[in-house]
Amino acid sequence: MSAALTRDLVIAQTRALKLPGIARTFDGLARQARDAHWPHEDYLHEVLSAEQASRHESVIRQRLQEARFPEIKTLDTFLAYAVKVEEEASIHFDELGEAMEACGNAQAAALFRQLAGYSRLHLQDARSRASGHDIEALIPGDHVWPDLETPERSALWAGDPALSKRDALKAALEGERCGFEFYLHIAETSADPEIRAIAKEFVKEEAEHVEILERWIAGEETLLAAAAS
Repeated sequence: MSAALTRDLVIAQTRALKLPGIARTFDGLARQARDAHWPHEDYLHEVLSAEQASRHESVIRQRLQEARFPEIKTLDTFLAYAVKVEEEASIHFDELGEAMEACGNAQAAALFRQLAGYSRLHLQDARSRASGHDIEALIPGDHVWPDLETPERSALWAGDPALSKRDALKAALEGERCGFEFYLHIAETSADPEIRAIAKEFVKEEAEHVEILERWIAGEETLLAAAAS
């Protein structure tokens, strides 16, 4: 079978199976695989990773469309919102840390205290950037948010002292994802280049927090699965 015919068949199969990530990347990855002499398993891993990333991006886009985040037009307003989000996030993570300490889980408590520290650093950064701006009157109340609370406090039930470690991690992850999506929304929709630039910095940091929590959850679920077997 010719390479051109194989390519056309693969494209048809990805359309039939609804695999847009593979459709976009398999050809380029195949060239890389041939040039670098990848094992078949490595090539398969790369195309599946591309599809996984594509689906994750689609989920984020859908969530952004449904989120109905408030419109932000000025730098002062953005900084005021960032102050509110990060202040609430630090409180939320401290609550999670306290819940884990009450359960005797010092390791998870330390993680949440660390994340609370990151949020306080973001808070200091936002307040520093707002120096010389009168933002206090612009700090939003809960009523302006889609769920009547700031993005990173969207899992308030996480303060339950009977919470398991896995559930606490998932609560934290949901909050971080919402924070990530809020900043991503601003970075992609704001007409102000300064706001977009600052929002992109926050997006990068929030994405790192999401990755940390996803790793912890995967590790915890592996341990629970092993204990149950």
